[in-house]
Amino acid sequence: MPKTLSRTIFQRLLNAPRTRDILEDLHACSGTEAMLLDAFGNERLRFPRNEALPFRQQINEVPELRQEHQRVRQALLSGSESPEQLPWQELILPLTLEGERMAYLMLSPFRRSGEPEALRRFWIQAVRQGLSLSWAEWLQAWQSLPAWSSAQQKSWIHLMEAFWQQLRQSLDQSPQQHLPAERLPPLILQACREVQERFAEPLRQQDLAEELGVSAEHMSRLFHQSTGLRFGEYLCETRIHAVKEELKHTRDPISRISERCGFSSLSRFNESFRRITGTNPSRWRKLHHDL
Repeated sequence: MPKTLSRTIFQRLLNAPRTRDILEDLHACSGTEAMLLDAFGNERLRFPRNEALPFRQQINEVPELRQEHQRVRQALLSGSESPEQLPWQELILPLTLEGERMAYLMLSPFRRSGEPEALRRFWIQAVRQGLSLSWAEWLQAWQSLPAWSSAQQKSWIHLMEAFWQQLRQSLDQSPQQHLPAERLPPLILQACREVQERFAEPLRQQDLAEELGVSAEHMSRLFHQSTGLRFGEYLCETRIHAVKEELKHTRDPISRISERCGFSSLSRFNESFRRITGTNPSRWRKLHHDL
């Protein structure tokens, strides 16, 4: 999968209301924080949104512990051996499309079973690094975390996989469904509406910007900041979505459909279709045609 497409899809995940609903559901059921990480392991969405759970707050307040936590997490994401053992665990599901790992869904933290002495040794090390909790407070915070057996962890992974399948299905929807209107500036909202209504025309960003009374540079910058997409990417994805609807519901020639949906060049259309869907139009039609 091209990196441009991977970034576009990840931006859709960030913007999709369903993603936030899933994180909220996972948090409510698990009692842990539910997070969406990008391909580099950076936290991009989290529920609860504005505050960490008490145990994590204590870890985050000590730079050395925070850095150690990040090192162990990166080792876990890369599939290598963890350099150290922490007294808590994180459940991580890689999200892949076309064989490319594009994000991670994570539940964190939950308790690692182990001897009390191992937990005490970690607490002593943490105190030396700046942790201000007494042993009793530390033990109470740790015991407040959910404790999952191996079977429970597998069940949570299965649930996360089911949620990911829902999100994958939503990616096949029209791009505007991933751009919540309440978060878009009026100018960009109007630009998106114009694209949805006029995608079959030879629509140019320069012309549309002039119609809306702004410079092309200003609209380009604001469009990308607001949606995570370039104007051309949004226009192309909108056209491809329209093409897919016609491939699914009609038997018209592919060349005629692509032209009706705004593509002036068949070769450019085929290139765009493969880049966005990962396959060619003929194969896509065979898989999805409902007549």
